[in-house]
Amino acid sequence: MARLAAPGRPLRIGLVAPPALAVPPIGYGGVEAVIHALAQALEAEGVAVEVASAGRVEGSFRAPVGLELSADEAHAADLIHVARSYAALASMDVIHDHTKAAGAALASFSRVPVLTTVHNDVNPVRLALYRASRGHPFVFLSRAQHARYPGVAASGIVPNGIDLRQSPFRSRKEGYLLFLGRFSRVKGPHEAIAIARAAGMPLVLAGTVDPADRAFFAEEIAPHLDGSSIRLAGEVGGNAKWDLISKARALIAPILWEEPFGLVFIEAMACGTPVLAYRGGAAPEIVVSGKTGFLARDRAGLVAACSRLPEISATACRRHVSDHFSARTMARAYRVLYERLRLGEVTPASGRSQVSPPMAAEAAAMALRSGRLEGGDS
Repeated sequence: MARLAAPGRPLRIGLVAPPALAVPPIGYGGVEAVIHALAQALEAEGVAVEVASAGRVEGSFRAPVGLELSADEAHAADLIHVARSYAALASMDVIHDHTKAAGAALASFSRVPVLTTVHNDVNPVRLALYRASRGHPFVFLSRAQHARYPGVAASGIVPNGIDLRQSPFRSRKEGYLLFLGRFSRVKGPHEAIAIARAAGMPLVLAGTVDPADRAFFAEEIAPHLDGSSIRLAGEVGGNAKWDLISKARALIAPILWEEPFGLVFIEAMACGTPVLAYRGGAAPEIVVSGKTGFLARDRAGLVAACSRLPEISATACRRHVSDHFSARTMARAYRVLYERLRLGEVTPASGRSQVSPPMAAEAAAMALRSGRLEGGDS
């Protein structure tokens, strides 16, 4: 059923953030950073926005949910967070879900139309749940990501965007390569070390070490740290992060999995910093090889690309993000989808979820039993 707005009343959008981190995150947290940028850009477009988050929310957005759980409730934290969020956002025209799977699982219980952005890679339980949610509107970040969800229709492909006002542009660079991300094997920090050494360039490593990756870090990263040619900056955020990115000769991202997007790519290019990456996942949809960086299929290709970095214009990198990956571009693309959903313009790939409440509950219960409703990503 269409939800008609009163004349002169702005469109009202509720954004549901994952429960774990603040919006924006203090350190690492790509989804939360995107939600904050989207909320700000929507408000600038005249949209009334509320962000449902269990953590702190900065800005003028109300945070209507808390997540104080008993020991018996902790195993269902994601479902409880989404259920409370949907209740708190019941006066919105559209709810935009950014959780991994709980939002889609409970969408059929919401009286407000729900749109889900898929931020993560596929796993078997999530794929089964999304397939069961036939007719629910899913948005993907890249064509490469959508290809990994066979049988799940896309209502749109909307790349992540950033607020360029927060990205300091710098045309004069220092000589180091920068790795910025999680110290996980699939993110390729060990590849970055090998490439930097072969190219004869210093490398700065910045990011987080999750508990599951401590052995990998101790065995394959820590022995190479010498404080000069291979230097560890640790987890960085805010101005320190932007300073590292904007001064780097290039961002190096030799990622070894099918990355759904790669927010750090556009953060780097916005600062005028080119990107060196393996040609996989969404990278070819974000980086224009030879113009905003270089893509290669192996170490030798990225080593060779290091000598070609003077060919890349910092201004061209910044312009590419401004034209294609700004928060305003993202917000306007989503606003089109919100209006279609609010007006009840149902297409085969969009509209209210057609999955019945019993089916949704069964799918959610299956996911909880497996322990993979919100987990399972590399």
